[in-house]
Amino acid sequence: MVEKQTVWVRNPEYTLHYWDKETYLGLIRNKNSGETMILSPLSLIIYTFSDGKFTIDDAYALIESYKSSNPIINSMDTDIKWSFKNLIEKGAILPSDEEGNRVSDRVVGSRKKVPELSSIYLYVTQACNLRCAHCYQRTDFTNKGRSHDFNQDVSMDDIFSVIDEAIPLGLSIVKITGGEPLLRPNIKELITGLVARNVEVAIETNGTMIDSKMAAFLAKNMVNISISLDGSTAERHDKIRRVKGAYDLAIQAIKHLAPITSTLKVITAVSKDNIDDIENISRLIAGMGVKEHKINPVNELGITGEREIRKIMLNPIEVHELFKNLQKKDFEKKYGLHLFMEGPPSFFKLKEIALGQCGSCPFLNILGVLSNGELSFCGIGYTEGELKFGSAGMSSVKNIWENNEILKEARECMPNGITGVCNKCVLLDRCHGSCRALAYQGKRVFSEPHPWCQYLYERGVFPAEYLVQ
Repeated sequence: MVEKQTVWVRNPEYTLHYWDKETYLGLIRNKNSGETMILSPLSLIIYTFSDGKFTIDDAYALIESYKSSNPIINSMDTDIKWSFKNLIEKGAILPSDEEGNRVSDRVVGSRKKVPELSSIYLYVTQACNLRCAHCYQRTDFTNKGRSHDFNQDVSMDDIFSVIDEAIPLGLSIVKITGGEPLLRPNIKELITGLVARNVEVAIETNGTMIDSKMAAFLAKNMVNISISLDGSTAERHDKIRRVKGAYDLAIQAIKHLAPITSTLKVITAVSKDNIDDIENISRLIAGMGVKEHKINPVNELGITGEREIRKIMLNPIEVHELFKNLQKKDFEKKYGLHLFMEGPPSFFKLKEIALGQCGSCPFLNILGVLSNGELSFCGIGYTEGELKFGSAGMSSVKNIWENNEILKEARECMPNGITGVCNKCVLLDRCHGSCRALAYQGKRVFSEPHPWCQYLYERGVFPAEYLVQ
């Protein structure tokens, strides 16, 4: 006896918003909730070109008919069962009776009023041994005979009091930064304590403090390491970092780490000073065994906007063009290097979004611990004093996370209360307006659109495929 197959129908709440004919990736959107889904090529064909009600056997027949006439589909690994399961899990198709009437509805989950506190950004010191022109913080230069009083930095006890309170609230990762975090005398003790608490640890460093012993320590503790490299030569890197010898030390750190850890990435802060050097940097680090290169355009966050750095900053159209040009070069194929670009998802094609080549700011899920122990969203607390919530070791993290009025205000407006082009963009449910700190700096409200996206929109070059029709 043949087992009767379930008959499926398309969920009428979803409509096909955009179809990329080069990749056969599709974007469907829920007209009620605004929720979007990126569909794989097979999922897109099953969803879009079925006759409205179908079984999995119908899906197989449909794909076979497309394979014979379409080379893109014919070259794919046609895992139809996975594609079918993907459509079901996302609620794009629903079970029905034999007449095609839905017998169940997918309930789109409402956003939690109090989201998980999944990440802490830990600014462990204001000391730094470099003087980067693009730094958004007022760091304490600690080099060439100048010293820093590390007793002014947040204490270990206060750090761990925050961490221990945050773990029941959903904490899974701590990002350590600075200043230069490896200048902190007890940094190894801090990392060991975090690892002992089963928290994932990431660190952003200029690489100047990483010898073979520090590299071995970081690798042993499975720390996700990001090293800054802004030039492919000592002349270019040291000019940007404004300390001679910084390049040689960063390269030494990469050479120590690349053979012993898979968690190493290199970050390049891109401006007009080095935009022509990106591929050279990628080629260089790939040759040393690095597998990921993050491109981070210099922006106006923090004190950066107060400085001469504005003259070398790329405008949003130039950033958009940069990202498009880098995507075309396909560094994955060319150098075996995963390229990750920091910017709103609207600056990318569906393929790049689906492959995770662009970032999405976890603004609703982060808490920053500043180097003096004050609590804020992130490093924005250094320049925007009204966005400080309390102090480590003195204030209840749980009470702040659940009851602070500033946090409530931010949550209430995200995402649907964000104005400008963000409110017209189908990707809003994915990026929530992207970096809210950058947007806030404009008019001191969380509802401001992302300045890069708004810049493109006002000049008529925002990607039309991402605008609500």
